[in-house]
Amino acid sequence: MYMKDKQKRMIRACLALMAVLLFSLLSLLFIGTETQHDCDGDHCEICETLEVCAAVLKSSTGIALTVTGLVLLLPFMGSIRTAYSFEWPDETLVARKIRIND
Repeated sequence: MYMKDKQKRMIRACLALMAVLLFSLLSLLFIGTETQHDCDGDHCEICETLEVCAAVLKSSTGIALTVTGLVLLLPFMGSIRTAYSFEWPDETLVARKIRIND
């Protein structure tokens, strides 16, 4: 059951990543095709859309950098956790039937 939940999370994460990449690609294509448009002046719809596309690219760049940083740090986090792990002793005072009185 745990593997199914993990697989579902991985599928959702991949779909979210693909959506971000798709929006970024479409924004780049729109910016590339519409940069030399005939501007109407004030309140130009194409210019406003270009600003939205630039904002999408800026936010997706931040997301991509964050994800890349996390992916690069995950192997080190595992080694830090194992370096400072605590192991319980095999024998305790209770297991050895030693009584501690005040």
